[in-house]
Amino acid sequence: MQWDVTVSVRLAIPPIGSTTTYLYGIEYDDAARGKHEGVYEGKQLFEPRQKGKGAGAFLLSPKDLRRGSTFAEALSERYGVDIPGSPRVVKPAEGEKAVVGEKGITLGSTGIVVQAPGIEEVQKRLGKLGRLQSIGLEGYNVCKLGGNDETKAFLRENLTSLTTLDVSNNLLTFWSDVADIVSCIPSLRKIVLNNSRIERLTRRPHDLGKEAEIREALRNIREMEICNSYLSWSDVMVIAPFLLHLQRLDLVDNAPLSTLEPMRSDHGVPVLLELRYLNLSGCAIADWAALMGSLIPLKKLETLDVSNTPLQYIPPPPPSHATVNLPHLILLSSPILDWTSIDALHQWTGENLTSLKFSLSPPSKSEHDAPADDAGPARRLSGDQAADRSILIAKLPALEMLNSSPVKSAERRDAEMGYINMVDRLVAAGKGKKEDWARYDELKRIHGVDSAPAQVVDLKKSHLRSRLYGTFELATTISVLPASPMALLRKKIHRALKLDASQQVGIWTVSDKFDEGVRGMAVEVPDGETVGWWFGDGDEIIAQI
Repeated sequence: MQWDVTVSVRLAIPPIGSTTTYLYGIEYDDAARGKHEGVYEGKQLFEPRQKGKGAGAFLLSPKDLRRGSTFAEALSERYGVDIPGSPRVVKPAEGEKAVVGEKGITLGSTGIVVQAPGIEEVQKRLGKLGRLQSIGLEGYNVCKLGGNDETKAFLRENLTSLTTLDVSNNLLTFWSDVADIVSCIPSLRKIVLNNSRIERLTRRPHDLGKEAEIREALRNIREMEICNSYLSWSDVMVIAPFLLHLQRLDLVDNAPLSTLEPMRSDHGVPVLLELRYLNLSGCAIADWAALMGSLIPLKKLETLDVSNTPLQYIPPPPPSHATVNLPHLILLSSPILDWTSIDALHQWTGENLTSLKFSLSPPSKSEHDAPADDAGPARRLSGDQAADRSILIAKLPALEMLNSSPVKSAERRDAEMGYINMVDRLVAAGKGKKEDWARYDELKRIHGVDSAPAQVVDLKKSHLRSRLYGTFELATTISVLPASPMALLRKKIHRALKLDASQQVGIWTVSDKFDEGVRGMAVEVPDGETVGWWFGDGDEIIAQI
């Protein structure tokens, strides 16, 4: 029953003169199908909601417009149940009572038995309807409740267990229509309205005078999804005062939503005070500082999802900022590439951030404008989740869960020690200053690490070169997993060089190749960390014996 094209009627011009057809100004949900911006012969006849996208068009044939299904019709078709108020239901004459029996339906005083093949199956379906906790009518093009008072009474009596309703891909126009449906489902707690084009409440006379009914119908809703519905935050703020107990709000892929200001209704009343989960994935959120400032009134907010947004950089907070109480943050497919943004994230959230889901968007979509620094590529996330995980743990001290995997105390210690060694190595190689790396001094104090700088050796001026075993031209390839301890690498070097087990081997990183084939700068690698902290695939090392 799903139709290929959905539109919103923005204008209806009645027949003029001898014409008998209406002229409709429509807006396609899919803007690519449109023709213009509602302009005819230089005059703006209507204004599409999707401004600047050319989503408008004119239509002369009313037969091409279909209103959609009522909720009662869609429910009847989906579950095979006859609902009062539907044309399919045969009602007894006035004063008669229909009695359902084994052979059919007996009409009260007449005693006439009407054959009803499959009546037992219908009764079973009615019973099943009363047990349903979730109903999905997505794609049925629901446009309103439909029926009459008898329809409403039937729905209230039979939808007693229903807590979740999905009417995505609907043709609902007014919030009062949404409220009519919800009012017939007393136990409803979650409603899904994805791919809607519901009008802003204050713009349409259809909703005027119905505020009390809308508030009463929506007051018990705990979760609402209204994704890809072309909503701005001001649109959300208009309906928010009616969602008194809303705990979760999913606003995924609403293109006009770029800011959360203001966080109050049109009358200045604080809203969404019970909100715990806010999903802004796929919206146009790009300003982290403005976002954090807007979230301050949401004292109960626990989870924020800003995945797949153009949020490229997290700046440090202002000196007098209040720490944001945000235990759970989701940043999947993120264009954030610089570790300074993660440092700033810690400054914004302090010890409150305990759970993080984080991944980078594909490189082709990661144009990054954060300031560069002397450390070059070392200051950027690698995109390798295993490698970045340890640094994320070291930089965010309160993390207990990272990408749905618990952060155990042993992993935290290894990550923090590895972070210290990584910074020492970079500083020793002349790639930045230790002051550039957040938590470096703090972690050294926590773990009691000697503050002496890493040893840097110029091979050309030292005796190490004279003690090298072999040359790079004769080097042996060793395979070892990144997660392996350095002790395992030492054993493999012993075997490769056929050394005595008691003979000591020093392992050095190398850089700045000399003409002779020996690299010029070296930093000794200590034990206690994994191979992956120091070496990548194809790296060369010096073994000192």
